[in-house]
Amino acid sequence: MKPSLFYATVLVLFCSSQIFARDWVDMPRVKDMSHLTEKQKAYEWLDERGEVDFEIYPDDPFDIKPLVNVISIVHVEPGKVVANADRAGFEKFLEYGFDYEVKVPAFLSGPVPMSDYAEYLSGEKKRESWTRYPTYQALVGFQEKFERDYPEICKMYDLGPSGVASKNHRIYALRISDNVEVNEAEPRYLETNVIHGDEVLNMMNCLHMVDTILSSYGKQERFTKLVDSLEMWFIPNMNPDATYRSGDNTVQGAQRRNLADNFDLNRNNPCPCEQGDHKYYGLYHYYAKETEALMGLHAKYKFQFAQDQHGGTETYLWPYGGVITRPKDEDWYKWFAKKLVGQIHKDCNNNGYMTSCGGDGVGHIYTELYECHGIRCDMNDWVGNGKSLTLESSVTKLLSESDLARHWRYCKEALLMSYEILYKGGLHGTVVDSQTNEPIFGVEISRNGDIPNGTVLTDSAGRYVKYMNKGTYTITFKHDDYVTKEVSNFTMSSYEERYNMDVKLWPLDPTNTMNKDVSVTKAFTVIPYKHGVRINLKKINRDAAVGIYGLTGKLIKTIPVQERSGAIWDGLDSKGRSVGNGCYIVKVLTDKRKYTASFIFNR
Repeated sequence: MKPSLFYATVLVLFCSSQIFARDWVDMPRVKDMSHLTEKQKAYEWLDERGEVDFEIYPDDPFDIKPLVNVISIVHVEPGKVVANADRAGFEKFLEYGFDYEVKVPAFLSGPVPMSDYAEYLSGEKKRESWTRYPTYQALVGFQEKFERDYPEICKMYDLGPSGVASKNHRIYALRISDNVEVNEAEPRYLETNVIHGDEVLNMMNCLHMVDTILSSYGKQERFTKLVDSLEMWFIPNMNPDATYRSGDNTVQGAQRRNLADNFDLNRNNPCPCEQGDHKYYGLYHYYAKETEALMGLHAKYKFQFAQDQHGGTETYLWPYGGVITRPKDEDWYKWFAKKLVGQIHKDCNNNGYMTSCGGDGVGHIYTELYECHGIRCDMNDWVGNGKSLTLESSVTKLLSESDLARHWRYCKEALLMSYEILYKGGLHGTVVDSQTNEPIFGVEISRNGDIPNGTVLTDSAGRYVKYMNKGTYTITFKHDDYVTKEVSNFTMSSYEERYNMDVKLWPLDPTNTMNKDVSVTKAFTVIPYKHGVRINLKKINRDAAVGIYGLTGKLIKTIPVQERSGAIWDGLDSKGRSVGNGCYIVKVLTDKRKYTASFIFNR
């Protein structure tokens, strides 16, 4: 058997208490590879971990452009590109003949401070400064405790399993709102952390932030207003298998890619380049379990704003990464990013932190960082009808206790400001049926000059939020079952002012009052069936037309309706090719209206 590349030495310091909390430091011992060539070192790591970290030294960083679809770029600076690759990607990289140096993985490069936080989680100890990485059980325990201690404003959701069944890891989300189980007419925010398993700083910042918000609610006006005005979702760790690669009691040895598929999960989302499978799965041909969990959440809820937190560089970034195209509302994105980075610079006393992308710490991903396909930031803006930014919070991935505390201080105020902007600014409103006053789901809201990804849709509460550049516009409200309405001469003159526009639409068929999203479940259900799904029609005429669509709106296949079993989709497209697991949309069209619902397809 081939020897492991590292061994962990654990120093355990016990605290005297009825509940014995453990704090310890994992010390790595890495196999001596000084006698090996760089290529030999790379294959040692690939054999052990399935991935390799390395630095490339091109004459011009642009020279690596042909490799953006086969390796993962982590950080770019003059004369150096930091990268990660699987075996196939690394072998393709070798064909180009660049100079390179293999690096020891970040979480094998030094001591890792760990804790099980037993005293705090048991209630024996009050809130403490969390400057040690939690065990997996402690990570779950934090989230359970938040829900247990603040049940009226915090709810924990199980989004599904991580990819390796034997590890028994789950992906959890925390939902925070004043009416936590009610779909209110207020903006919805999603924050995802640790999509890459070795970028765990943001997991710590997320736990700090959730605790700060919950413990301050009802005590400080700022936090009470925040929770009362915004629905916030936090996912502390999207890739627990990779974070706890070496066991549930340590993040020592954490790696970037997920374990089950060896995917870079931030290259596994629908991409605006729409090249082949990129359109649905990014660089791959199916969704990893972790991606499916996130797609399932997006299928159920519309997020007006999503923020991804990463490590590897230090900058605030706006879409797109998969295409050179600039987002429709780039002026708004620039203002948002510069405002928050300005606050970070203030809180770090301009010590050089958060200055990637030309020194100002902000940028457009494709043109000012690097080209990357299938990233989360693109997906929510291009497909999800919302806005999205990425915070890259540290060049260094493995941080000491003092560095964890320092980065929390640097980022705390800016993150709070980012949440507050979402309910204090933008165009907000609800769209209802003029006859019933019931909210209308799926109304498309656009303004003059919108490109397809510049529109937003109402959710099941009839709510919409539109963040956009300053200007004077005609706002259009469009739905297949209603008379289109236009509101002319609307002027947005400030990004920090909230504008409200509630609208009533006149139905094309006044007798039709089934316009709520919930009515879809009364009309039909989607259930697994053999290798596909069955659409059971309830109150719909059997002459209805049924179609399966991708998240981007492309028709995949039209399905005939059968008298007894409704409509059956076999998991194939119109050309007889199997489609991958993921989120899809079913549309049922009758002579009076169209019903739409999303579902997760998993063979």
